[in-house]
Amino acid sequence: MLCLYLNLVDKLKPKKMKQLLIVLLSLLISSSLVSQNKKVVTNVDELPRYTYEIKGNLTVFLENDFEFKKLTEKVKSNYLKDLNQFIIEDKSTLKGYYEILMYISMLDQDFEKADVYLKKLKSLEDKKSAKLVSGITTKSIIETFDNVDGFLTPEFVDKFRNIYANKITPLPWNVVQDRIKGTKGDLEIFSKKLAYGYLEGQFQKAYEKAGNISGELASLLISLKYDFTYLHPLKEERLAILNSYIENNKSEKVNIWKDREFNFSKKEKCSKVRVAIWDSGIDLKLFENQLFENQLEIVDGLDNDGNNFVDDRHGIAYTLHCEKSKDMLFPLTKVQKENYESNYILVKGLTDLNSAIDSKEASIFREKLAGLKQNEIIEFIERISLFGNYAHGTHVAGIVANGNPYVELLNSRLTFDYHAIPELITVELAQKMVKGMKECIDYFKKYKVKVVNMSWGVSLKEIEEIYELNGVGKTAEDRKKMAKEVYDILRDGLFEEIKSAPEILFVCSAGNSNNNANFEGDIPASFDLPNILAVGAVDISGKVTSFTTQGPTVKVYSNGFDVLSYIPGGKKMKMSGTSMSSPNVVNLAAKILCVNPKLKATEVKELIITNSTQDSESKINLIDPKRTMEKVMKMNKSIKVAKR
Repeated sequence: MLCLYLNLVDKLKPKKMKQLLIVLLSLLISSSLVSQNKKVVTNVDELPRYTYEIKGNLTVFLENDFEFKKLTEKVKSNYLKDLNQFIIEDKSTLKGYYEILMYISMLDQDFEKADVYLKKLKSLEDKKSAKLVSGITTKSIIETFDNVDGFLTPEFVDKFRNIYANKITPLPWNVVQDRIKGTKGDLEIFSKKLAYGYLEGQFQKAYEKAGNISGELASLLISLKYDFTYLHPLKEERLAILNSYIENNKSEKVNIWKDREFNFSKKEKCSKVRVAIWDSGIDLKLFENQLFENQLEIVDGLDNDGNNFVDDRHGIAYTLHCEKSKDMLFPLTKVQKENYESNYILVKGLTDLNSAIDSKEASIFREKLAGLKQNEIIEFIERISLFGNYAHGTHVAGIVANGNPYVELLNSRLTFDYHAIPELITVELAQKMVKGMKECIDYFKKYKVKVVNMSWGVSLKEIEEIYELNGVGKTAEDRKKMAKEVYDILRDGLFEEIKSAPEILFVCSAGNSNNNANFEGDIPASFDLPNILAVGAVDISGKVTSFTTQGPTVKVYSNGFDVLSYIPGGKKMKMSGTSMSSPNVVNLAAKILCVNPKLKATEVKELIITNSTQDSESKINLIDPKRTMEKVMKMNKSIKVAKR
């Protein structure tokens, strides 16, 4: 404003100049006061939680425009109040605000305001693909309304088709292909039946028990209402254009990881290195020559070595309730075992759909989903979730063990809850979980583990959601308070245990929520400790994935998209997530230690970071195993690595 004043000084008479100066100074003062009165929000805990009273069944409520309008007005008022009261130092949180405000404006048919929020949302996008693609359908609808009256008239649909195609067609394939394929997959899967089955199976009972819904659930309902109102009716037009775009751009991405790969040839004289796979369990039969062996233990149902673990020949295991178990893999029921192959086909089909692969499995998945009744949706989702959890640890282990005959995998099984309504994490259970964490890390110390892979995590908001899904707490603020007590126990307990093991490098996944690990307080990705390394995900071309969590503690990135590895039983399949990028870094860390076992955890971490290459566009560190290993071998010339 002062710059504006100086530019106008020589053009105004003294009296008017004085008046302008007074106005400008008052504006500056008031602006300063507003900034001073605004609270700077640095983590999600500092934001208020909102509770909303609604009427009737959730799915019926979605169809009631009059009652739904009351909800959107309350949500809009609270969101605008937050934006006026707080300086929110997190782009992903701000994007969430502007997205919902955009949806509400669209539902109000205030397209001009919706366009303003869309521009704000896109301005906050750091990922190039997101900046190009996000909001493209909404923008096309807004522009169509600028030219045509009457939604879904033949003229409207024809105009929308042209505008949408003109926005999609020129997009750079090498940048946006994963998002476009994912959008196509989502369109093929999504339906009212799926959404309503999900709402009724996961949220309805909790809503009835609590008598209200949280701001998070309110946002979900608004998103669904917007989808059903505008996006879903244009599904076929969008699919046709996306299919055409994909068909006309079939070139594959350049795989940067092949040139960065480093594998041992079994001819080297390297040290054995013990790595703990702290995950959902390993199919031990697949890694018979790469397993940790507790020589004092026999698998006979007894604690032969007196270490308080039974049958821990190759590692340890815990149940969902943090009870010790001797099952190295989650014990499937007879029915679950019988469904294993069919579940594999369904999961592969879902993966293929998200990658725009028209496979036999993709067709089976479509047919299965289309044939389900609304009340069968949740059971179907749980089947997919169970398979993913069951296969997770083995898939991670396969990535860690790849190209390294000198690694020794120590299985440390924990149990992930696959149910749509997860079991409530009480204070007592949280304390028990911390006790289990301590026992695991003490075990790692005792048996000389050098690196631990942790492809899992939890946040405060996720614990709050578990409380809501269980219908606990009178309001969202109540749930936040209860969840915070549990969260603090887990965070502080795990932090102290990792801190107590400086000789071990803990490598964790950043998360798959496209947010900031530090703002959300993700456990353990937000931990700032010298012996922990959080890993984000890029694709085979080294470009940041749409899903990866980022933040100051996420120091390196590796391939986490369509990564091929083993699943229980011996088959291989592709999985995506920072769960896959983390073990790629563990693979490198283990190889470093095979060459130089005397390195400290902090030194291994530093070698991985400093020998990474920085992506010129996103300024992130991409691991470079080949370059790193060449550096390590120069440091330790006594190790001769055979030529490949």
